[in-house]
Amino acid sequence: MEEEIRQLEEDLRKRTLDLKVAHTRLETRTYRPHVELCRDQAQFGLTGEVQDLEAAIRVLQQKRTESQNALDALYRQLHRIQTDIGYKTNSLQLDNKCMDTRRKLVIPVEKFDPEVDAVNRTRNLPRNSQLELA
Repeated sequence: MEEEIRQLEEDLRKRTLDLKVAHTRLETRTYRPHVELCRDQAQFGLTGEVQDLEAAIRVLQQKRTESQNALDALYRQLHRIQTDIGYKTNSLQLDNKCMDTRRKLVIPVEKFDPEVDAVNRTRNLPRNSQLELA
């Protein structure tokens, strides 16, 4: 897109230079000293050339504006994607820290004592035993 915009600006610059030349030729022809102003084929040709160049310049400016708007939209999208990647990277780092903490808290199977209730931190008594009161 950036290359296309540069190319459009170069074409626009060339057309503007051509328009200046055409304007100069038309003005020189219009204001000739001691020559009557006549509307002949050359005058119509120069006028038509100026109108064509002005129309071409308007089209190039419109294309450049559209390309610039598209490029701006792409930059906004890129920024949005980079922001999302930053959020996701941060979330992934946080998840990895949580997983590391969980790994430290997990009790290995060899050390697991089924009689200890891990939630209440109390001992589970067998169901069939009853305390006898004296």
